[in-house]
Amino acid sequence: MISNERPSPYGYRPALPPRPPVQEDTLKYGQVEIEQTTFVFMLKANPRGRFLRITEKSRDGYVSLIIPDSGMKDFHQRLLKMAQAAHASPLTESPAASLTRLTEHLQIERKSFTLELNEDPRGRFLRIVENAGGRSNVLIVSASGLDVFNNLTEEMVTALGDHAVAAPPAAEWTPQLDDILKNGQMVLGRRSFTFQLKKNAQGRFLRIVEDREGHLNTIIIPAEGLDEFKTWVIEMAQASHEVEAVKAVETVEAVKEAAKVKKVSKVAKTPKVKPVKEVAKVAKAAKVAKVTKVKKVAKAKE
Repeated sequence: MISNERPSPYGYRPALPPRPPVQEDTLKYGQVEIEQTTFVFMLKANPRGRFLRITEKSRDGYVSLIIPDSGMKDFHQRLLKMAQAAHASPLTESPAASLTRLTEHLQIERKSFTLELNEDPRGRFLRIVENAGGRSNVLIVSASGLDVFNNLTEEMVTALGDHAVAAPPAAEWTPQLDDILKNGQMVLGRRSFTFQLKKNAQGRFLRIVEDREGHLNTIIIPAEGLDEFKTWVIEMAQASHEVEAVKAVETVEAVKEAAKVKKVSKVAKTPKVKPVKEVAKVAKAAKVAKVTKVKKVAKAKE
């Protein structure tokens, strides 16, 4: 039985029906082109409230961030700080790896945002990471377009004030924060893996985030399944070592066989050398034969 054929320890979970569509009104729209990437800004409102959606469109697809209206001003202030830092210091000449110039963290309701001003051999850029409910979205903005990006964000904040509505009562929503019980990180080449043991109202769980040059993948493992998860990881690691050992033995045997074949081939090509005594005997016989022939010729002339 392979892993995906194992019965789930959490029992049968029926498929949930699709969510009904939510009516959204667009309060303001904007678009900006930065190098080869298009960023679309939409200030929207629905029955749950107002928010700013920023969508990055490129050849690889699109990624969107959702910023609630309660944190739009703070988000804009962080962007201004990043733009000032991007223009304040000159670029490092040919950095060997990615460098982080400035990092800012922002908590907006149940979402957390991380803004990093980074620099690598291709140039300087802003990396915006949105974390919510165990999922992450990442936007990359080139430093050359930060000013235009900030200006459009400021327009959205201004439009938010023009469409002011009554704030909902505080009791309608209570932010749910996760407590980090243990944290660790591992780096493998260009990838980094972050391990976070967390706890919230639903229970404890392990959150593993794979970061590969700004592209994030996240898996969530409930605490009750960690022992089985550990068993499979150990089993896979052992199988990997066994395969590597077999390959190493096969390589050594192949090298020995090749050396043996080469030696046999060399011996076969080497010409046979007659012993010294035999060579001397043949030379002596040839000399005697030559002397005898000379004598016969001389006698015939007489």
